[in-house]
Amino acid sequence: MTWPMVATLGTHIDNPGDPIFTSWLLPRNVHATFHHTFDWFQGNIFAPEPDTVAYADHMIALLPIAAPIWFLTHDGVVTNNLTVLVLVFLNGWCAYLLSRELTGSRTAALVGGVIFGFSPFVFSRIGHTNILSVWGFPLAWLFARRIVRAGRWWDVLGLAGAVVVCTYSSWYFLVFSGLLVGVVLGVEVLTRWREIRFPALALRLMASAIIVLLAILAVARPYFVVQDRYPQATRTLDEAVHYSAVPSSLYTAPPNNRLYGDLTEPFRALSAGYNERMMFLGVAPAVLALCGLYVAVRRRRADLSLAAISLLGGAAVFAFGPYQFRDGERVRMPFFHLYEALPPLQFMRSPGRASLFLYLVMGALAAYLLSNVRGRLRPVLVAAVCLVVAAEYASAPLPSTPLHSPPAQIPKLRPSASHRWLAEQREPGAVLELPTGEIVDGAFTVTSLLREGAYMYFSTVHWRDLLNGYSGFAPPTYREMVETVKTFPDDRSLALLRDRGVRFVLVHRDLVAGTPWAALGDGVNSPDLSVAHDDGRVRVYRLQPRSGQ
Repeated sequence: MTWPMVATLGTHIDNPGDPIFTSWLLPRNVHATFHHTFDWFQGNIFAPEPDTVAYADHMIALLPIAAPIWFLTHDGVVTNNLTVLVLVFLNGWCAYLLSRELTGSRTAALVGGVIFGFSPFVFSRIGHTNILSVWGFPLAWLFARRIVRAGRWWDVLGLAGAVVVCTYSSWYFLVFSGLLVGVVLGVEVLTRWREIRFPALALRLMASAIIVLLAILAVARPYFVVQDRYPQATRTLDEAVHYSAVPSSLYTAPPNNRLYGDLTEPFRALSAGYNERMMFLGVAPAVLALCGLYVAVRRRRADLSLAAISLLGGAAVFAFGPYQFRDGERVRMPFFHLYEALPPLQFMRSPGRASLFLYLVMGALAAYLLSNVRGRLRPVLVAAVCLVVAAEYASAPLPSTPLHSPPAQIPKLRPSASHRWLAEQREPGAVLELPTGEIVDGAFTVTSLLREGAYMYFSTVHWRDLLNGYSGFAPPTYREMVETVKTFPDDRSLALLRDRGVRFVLVHRDLVAGTPWAALGDGVNSPDLSVAHDDGRVRVYRLQPRSGQ
């Protein structure tokens, strides 16, 4: 299921986009934690803009996983790839724990772990490391259930910790975990209200909520500051429409799915952005879940059946987004009204990610069904089901881009000798790498943004401030810089670079052909610039300060 990533941790990456961004962000989080803890959100991109980490999810929840890997390897790609593999294991393990809690069967719970851990939700989003961090959701369900039934203070901490893990992975998950916890608590109270000591329960829930609130407040301020400074950072409703599921998402498998990839190809064409819209159920998991729901209803397991139905309904409300199309006409969905009424939803670009609840619920119901099988037949059936589910969900080989041979016009995804030389220099100053972003018809080209991501990854060697950047949002000052340095090294561009504290300009000689900076590959004749280093791949120019500086 994880081939070839498991065998190419340091030589390949899923794709040169978001995984390279994460290969910068995870090491940056480790570096910031130990070197500038009190200005943690000040990333070294889009210099001199403040709070640049708040342009995307901060991914603090991944810090305990990434930190030891980074300290051992000092390799951002290895750190990202190993973090992905750890998350796949954690997702399955925590879903197993939830299924064991719900069924009382260690054996049957394996099915719940396999369905959730190896779901298409995970393997269609293997390039979004933070979105893979869904292991807090089964724990949130488990501890929300326990907090009503047992009421131990350990469960209070467990519930708060699970929600914080969700929220610290992605802001989307704050909304989703709120839905999950609300549903589970509501069902538990509804089905056990005669047994509950409500004052004690209210106290425990209040304590858990306070912990979560404090954790959110600790990291929320930079996001509000960015949104206040740049209102255009808010996601638009059209983006939410584009990344919402459509009916065909339910039966469209990922293209690398071994059984159904080719079979469902015609439907995939109807679902652009299929990886964000992925809701492929599989035959065996869907049938097992429906049978499990039927048995739960028949045996009056209201705690499971009502929670499952409510979560599936909530997933549908979010995943199908603000609009669906019928006969060419837009039909408003319930999410549209929620989007209008609740400002926190307005940062959601991909409501289709709520499909994670499908697999969590299917795993729990399938495990419950098999837990009702008695005797020696249970382990045999569980083993058979796990094999069938694995066969249906198998999506291999995973996408893989070699670091030494990325797509054209993107640098080799390894820091050069010039980046290592830069790390040894003690003189202060920011860095600009060329070619930088390129604008065509008012928008940045995808290729130039991927280059910017590579430069960010290279900065993990030296940690200097970069004028370059690639994130969920680019500030207007970045566009201004890109437009101005097209004529580098004229007086206007040199003045802007000096104003922004630039000391070194790195020119990727194999990439500048056909760009406004093509002449720089052969050198530049300017008293303001001198060649400081050249490794044959990247030439480093030192920008002289203004007279008197």
